[in-house]
Amino acid sequence: MQSVCINEDNAHFYAHRASDRMTEAEVRGLVDTYASFDGTAAIFFCVNLRRALFNSRVWEPIYHGYDPAGDEDQPFLAGLDPEDRVLRVGSQGRQLSHNVWLLQDRGIDHFSVWLDQCRRRGIEGWLTMRMNDVHHSDTLDHPWHSTFWRTRPDLWRVEHRCESWWDRAFDYGKPEVLEHHFNLIRELFERYDMYGLELDWIRSIFHFAPGGEEAGAEILTELMRNVRALASKWAGLRGHPIKLSVRIPENPVTGQRLGMDAPRWIRDGLVDQVVLSQWLSVIPFDPPIELWREIIGDRPVMLALNISTSTMPFSAAWARKGTLDATPEILRGASIAARHKGVDRLYLFNFCYMESEKKDRLRKIVEDINSPEAMRDKSRRHLVVFEEIAAPGEAEHAVLPQRFDALAGSDKYGPTITLCPYLGTIPPDANAVAVLGFAADEESPDGAEDLEVRVNSVLCRYAPEEELPREYPSLVDPRYGFAVPPGVLHDGRNTIECNGKSKKGSVVWGEVYFPA
Repeated sequence: MQSVCINEDNAHFYAHRASDRMTEAEVRGLVDTYASFDGTAAIFFCVNLRRALFNSRVWEPIYHGYDPAGDEDQPFLAGLDPEDRVLRVGSQGRQLSHNVWLLQDRGIDHFSVWLDQCRRRGIEGWLTMRMNDVHHSDTLDHPWHSTFWRTRPDLWRVEHRCESWWDRAFDYGKPEVLEHHFNLIRELFERYDMYGLELDWIRSIFHFAPGGEEAGAEILTELMRNVRALASKWAGLRGHPIKLSVRIPENPVTGQRLGMDAPRWIRDGLVDQVVLSQWLSVIPFDPPIELWREIIGDRPVMLALNISTSTMPFSAAWARKGTLDATPEILRGASIAARHKGVDRLYLFNFCYMESEKKDRLRKIVEDINSPEAMRDKSRRHLVVFEEIAAPGEAEHAVLPQRFDALAGSDKYGPTITLCPYLGTIPPDANAVAVLGFAADEESPDGAEDLEVRVNSVLCRYAPEEELPREYPSLVDPRYGFAVPPGVLHDGRNTIECNGKSKKGSVVWGEVYFPA
């Protein structure tokens, strides 16, 4: 069964191809590449930033104000770094805008071509609209911004500060913002014959002024009703169903506290697919799929899980060199865990950049995670991660980092660090290693003999470095492995307990590794 969705984002195709490749054959070729992977069920084509990526009637296109024959000093390029003001393959500056302009100048409506080619190849062709993209919000004259956004700071969710890009997201509590975005949605239905439309509420996650989220839930639900009505109307005109998908936080309560009441959207029949997502830099291993299954019940709603290209164990790890690129072993672990929990589909976000230079690797990833049989005898990793998205006022749902000395006064567990990775389906008598990593920028334990590690209450012996995975973030050093005796692990969530005799060190990494 084909069960992998690929998100083709706002920049990859245009920025990573030379201008002489902006042809209809090249546009169709992108679909042919993805469709050739054994596992690709759907492609989601991003249509916008704060500007449209086509010659829209209702939004400024990305090249509005651009002079293709002009020099590097033209006003359109003023908000770019000097190296992005020239045509350079790989740049998301002039190269991107120029190539979108070139497609339109050559009479190529690339979204129509992409959707048509998806139909020819027998896969789902979706459009995905970013509902509140915030890229480069600190640079007001960046070409990704519309005049509407730039000249109407009263429509930003926070006008009095810019501590992060999210402060300058649009405020959907303002009627002008709702109208602006609904106009583009309407145009997409009128213009394109698509399998479905996705509303991407993760780009960004904040859609209301602070304190406006509770009332905002009604606003977004009404918007979803209006979009569903449009989809039904155009399904009748096109002669086939038009599906609706939403990309939302993986925690339903967090989503509701941000104004995205997806459980209600499901109950009211407003969506056909939900894509449970983190923001950017976490690959989920234990999302609350069971809860979503209860919410969906017997309704015909597909449940997809967003997979990103990198991960980290806690939010502050970003600044401490604690991120790790997604390896095949990590992706296999996440896929196996997700399928065990009951996910219908896996949704690859930002993997499109591999299409340009690492096509064979992307093919292997898609074909691997699409097939539990293909993964059965391969190595895999199951990491301890966290919920990257939190609503205002919510505590961050992170178990790491943990220090032994900080737990000494606990009246619940005592000075034992406890981690509970989710392992999905366990092969009979599987060989596995529990791995604990300590912070490189802090004091460390006095070697592996300083640690007592138990998995599911069973004492585990030290495993040498060569039995551990190879890739770790720079933050993680040293790391120690402990061999789990056969028969100790079980399907689902398992428990690692670690006690440090010297009480030295801060655990910043935890996982269970299954070698091939």
